Amino acid sequence: MNAAMTLILACLGIFGFFIILFGFLLLMRYLNYRENLKLAEKGIFPHKKQVSKPKKGFLTAGVILTIVGFLSTLIFWFLGIRVFYLGGNFPLGLGPWVLLGLIPFFVGLVFLLIFVINSPSNGRGKDEKQDYVQMYEIKNQKFEVGFENDESVVTDK
Repeated sequence: MNAAMTLILACLGIFGFFIILFGFLLLMRYLNYRENLKLAEKGIFPHKKQVSKPKKGFLTAGVILTIVGFLSTLIFWFLGIRVFYLGGNFPLGLGPWVLLGLIPFFVGLVFLLIFVINSPSNGRGKDEKQDYVQMYEIKNQKFEVGFENDESVVTDK
């Protein structure tokens, strides 16, 4: 098999993996939506799970690792260029010794990202309290069924 065919198969494999992954996530979301819709038709209103505040450990570890990683990256870069003259063959003097600082820097950024993902939206973006609203018409009387602020709501239209 030639190199072009190998490259095409590798790209198709990677692309197919992501198609299957996002397709599965989309299917799970759709099934959850259909389940909530069927429960609403039967008059059952599932309450949203309480979102707990994220632990501050990820924030603390993320800030400390990011600062230590950034400072050690600068120190190792300076030592490699000026003190030991190791940076002669590398662009901008960024040799493998700089990884000793970049690894904790990126691990700290990952911890900060985990903290941000797990934190509640604080009013930004979509309202998480409104789960769904369903219109019903019974004997020419229209009303909406849904819930707001963790309580079931039925309003006449």
